[in-house]
Amino acid sequence: MKNMTEFEPRNAFEHIDKLAYEIGPRLAGTRGERAASEYIKGEFERYGLKTQVQEFRFVSRSAKLKVTSVLFAAVFIAVALLPPEFSIVAWLGALGLWRMLEKVMPKHSSQNIIATLKAQKPEKRVAVTAHYDSAQCLVNYKVHLVVKLMFLPLLAVNSIILTLHSLELIPAWPMVWVGLALVFLPVCAGMFAGGYGRKVSPGANDNASGVAVTLEVARVLSESPPENTELKFITFGAEEQGMIGAKNLASKKLLPPDTVVLNLDTVGVGSQAYIVEGNGILRKTRTSHLANRALAESIRQSGLEPRFMWAPV
Repeated sequence: MKNMTEFEPRNAFEHIDKLAYEIGPRLAGTRGERAASEYIKGEFERYGLKTQVQEFRFVSRSAKLKVTSVLFAAVFIAVALLPPEFSIVAWLGALGLWRMLEKVMPKHSSQNIIATLKAQKPEKRVAVTAHYDSAQCLVNYKVHLVVKLMFLPLLAVNSIILTLHSLELIPAWPMVWVGLALVFLPVCAGMFAGGYGRKVSPGANDNASGVAVTLEVARVLSESPPENTELKFITFGAEEQGMIGAKNLASKKLLPPDTVVLNLDTVGVGSQAYIVEGNGILRKTRTSHLANRALAESIRQSGLEPRFMWAPV
């Protein structure tokens, strides 16, 4: 390969300035996110890359949390007034409706931007990815964390106890209900009021920084393409809504199974670079050990110290 075009940090900072300060907050499904996607698409096309837009629809995470909290709080209060055989029916109905919220709630539009640099005889495939939407600010992080950890276990406990109650196996039901209510209703209230607020982060670090590096790497490699390597540069929408863009890409199977994926997230600050070794608590998925070692060595050569981490989700 000929001498590689240099990576220009100034270009990356200009992308950050454009995304975080000129366009500003980029909450998924808003005009800000759409403006960011159009800017990214324009940059890819300016580099001569074949670019496509993958549209998809999603339900707002904050709206779903609020509906979920109201639904279960209302049904939980109702079961105190219903006969045992009807209380379990009402609870199971709430669980079923909760599972269907993605289908019945209003949806917003977002998109992934996919740019491709083809090779004549590709022997390797690499995708560089980053999300370009920014996050809704939390009203109270500690409350959000407590609610996130407690809600699903409490749903399971309530389901078991209500099942036993419907079989008339719970003595002193009013006292049991009050005990559950003292824990479950505050969690529902915290989910409604202590979660996502109205303010949206401009997302300079999370994740205009990752997009900026992706764009500049795309420019460099479009001018100095590696031999026999097909490259894709993908920016995801609606990542802060639950990695919706990435899941949509995976569901369409647009990347061959042998593609090496390098995802860039919050790379704008600090003297250390974190490499995600894998994710999951019960069902664990590991990233490539060989790729992680190569990435760590590259990070050391750049003067940074690599650190390995495990993501819970």
